[in-house]
Amino acid sequence: MDLETGEKILRESFPDLQIRTIQAIEEGWDSLVLDINGEMIAKFPRYAWSADKLQKESRLLPVVRHAVDLPVPNERALVNEADGAAIVQVYEKLPGEMLTPELETRLPADRLSVQLGRFLTQLHSIEPAVLESLGLDPVDPQIWFDRWLRLGSRIEEDVLPLLDVETGAAAREFLAGGIDASLAEFRPVLIHGDLGGWNILVDDETSTVTGIIDWGDAELGDPAYDFTALKAEHSDALYRETARSYEPQPDDAFLSRVEVYARLYPLYSALWAGQIGRTVMEQKYLEMTRGVFGVER
Repeated sequence: MDLETGEKILRESFPDLQIRTIQAIEEGWDSLVLDINGEMIAKFPRYAWSADKLQKESRLLPVVRHAVDLPVPNERALVNEADGAAIVQVYEKLPGEMLTPELETRLPADRLSVQLGRFLTQLHSIEPAVLESLGLDPVDPQIWFDRWLRLGSRIEEDVLPLLDVETGAAAREFLAGGIDASLAEFRPVLIHGDLGGWNILVDDETSTVTGIIDWGDAELGDPAYDFTALKAEHSDALYRETARSYEPQPDDAFLSRVEVYARLYPLYSALWAGQIGRTVMEQKYLEMTRGVFGVER
């Protein structure tokens, strides 16, 4: 899927759509994302499992929209071509720009954190039964824990050999002891699943969060996991103030699990980037791994 093919599908699927400008946004791992006229966003899945994510997102967004204060995408259409060869999701473009680490340095962490903490409190309060009725799979915390164990094995096999000896040894030691039974000690809630700055839109003039996008990884899981990217990719102030604004913290081990997920973050990110051929991103996360495990180069 490329821009030319995406534009052709859009014109065929939406003959009344007047396309004045069209631009590819290169942030998406799972989908080709196109900005249309600066007014709409179109997403084309790159893989079969990406299509499943878009369909899940389509079912989920109306429920989320009524449960949280922050804006989420308002879907205009989800088109599945008759031959099953193409799926495109179109929604109204939300205002704002991605919360990059560079932009974050210019914004007051306390303003952003209050908004994000309230958003996560509201999101995690949606009744799981409502979500299961939409097709989200219920999750047993033990199954969640087992999934992390399997992921740890894949990291050890595919990622650690790419690291220098010292970093690999430190990461291997962490994998052996860090993924423990505490990762099964939570009450499942709806999580966004990918809440990093690339999916948080802000207005830098007002320090206002203007939208939370890309809900394809949403699932029933550990509420602590939604703090992972904030901890790993952003300032300590933003992470800590957001966690402080999130009330009530669901269990005593909540913050400890965030720490575990944050240390795993560059390892599994490198794994996934390598699997889909994103070499530059893979190298970024391998370098982040060296920083996380205290190995300077």
